Amino acid sequence: GNQERSIYTDFWSKWAEDSVEYDQSTVSKEIDTALEASRRGTGPTVVIFADPHCRQVSDVIEVIKKKGLSFERRSFSKIGPAHAELTLRTGRSLQPYIFVRGSIVGGTASTECSEQVKLTLDSLSASER
Repeated sequence: GNQERSIYTDFWSKWAEDSVEYDQSTVSKEIDTALEASRRGTGPTVVIFADPHCRQVSDVIEVIKKKGLSFERRSFSKIGPAHAELTLRTGRSLQPYIFVRGSIVGGTASTECSEQVKLTLDSLSASER
């Protein structure tokens, strides 16, 4: 099939006339590559994807640092290819996207780290830190 996807057709179909083409396979591989070392246990425990202006990231990073976890922050353009692919992959458009060992654990919808994310981070054993 056609690998080209329109960000706004897939992301918010009402904006299709403003669509930007991107290669879904390439963007998906870039996300997988960014998560691979974490998934294998050879990279950071937590990988956070967010645009550079996402205010919620600082709350998440504060919790991660308090727990002594390794992390990596990956930036993307809001309403850009990576944001669209993460939305399609996770079923949610709110950022940040927080992955632990390659699996999405959620994000935040407020300025405080969500309870779900806190519980997941709390459950990590000392060996996973």
